[in-house]
Amino acid sequence: MKLAEKNINLYEENNRNWGEICTHKYLFDRQDKQLELLSDITKKDLQALFELTFFSKQSKRIDLQLTSEMHAEEQELYKQKNSEHEIFQNIMTRVPVKDSIVQFKRQSGMHPDAYKASYAEFLMKTNKQV
Repeated sequence: MKLAEKNINLYEENNRNWGEICTHKYLFDRQDKQLELLSDITKKDLQALFELTFFSKQSKRIDLQLTSEMHAEEQELYKQKNSEHEIFQNIMTRVPVKDSIVQFKRQSGMHPDAYKASYAEFLMKTNKQV
């Protein structure tokens, strides 16, 4: 569904409203607010957001790299060439993980669960315990 399209039947409206209820956001006029915000966004804003999201220390990202033993030597050449690039020198910090994904999860900061946090906040407001 395109953002600017209105609901053409009750089924679509029902899905949209239940989506708000299930995520505990209750922003039933989200579509109108998003359209209003979109009208103010410029190409320059989008480019700045892209740079911030993918090439800054403020964001976290995970790059998975699987290399067979047969290509390990070739991969080292690519890794060295990439490390000379300014993005990897000044901005990005790589955390190599060689053992397992479990080890990676333990050593990296996790993103908060927005739904769980919202629900906990809701329960606190209504004097219930999590």
